[in-house]
Amino acid sequence: MRNDRRNRPCRKWESSKIKPRQSLFRQARSMDTTKILPILGATAFGLLVLVTLGIGYLTVLGWRDRQRREQDRRASR
Repeated sequence: MRNDRRNRPCRKWESSKIKPRQSLFRQARSMDTTKILPILGATAFGLLVLVTLGIGYLTVLGWRDRQRREQDRRASR
C-alpha cells in the first residue's frame, strides 16, 4: 500500500504544470541563465579592473611619498 502512494502523483500536482517529482532545484536550474551570466561576468571583470587600478594608484602614491621624504632628508643635510 505504501509503495502505491509513492509511485502515484499527489492530488495537488495533478492540476499544476509542475511534474510531481520535479524539485525546486531542477526548476531553478532549468531557467534561462543566458541573460544573467554575461551580466555577472561583466560585473566581475569591472570590479577586477577597479580593484587593480585602486591598488596601482595607492602604490604610486606610496612611491611618490617615499621619494618626497628622501628629497627632504637630502635637502636638510
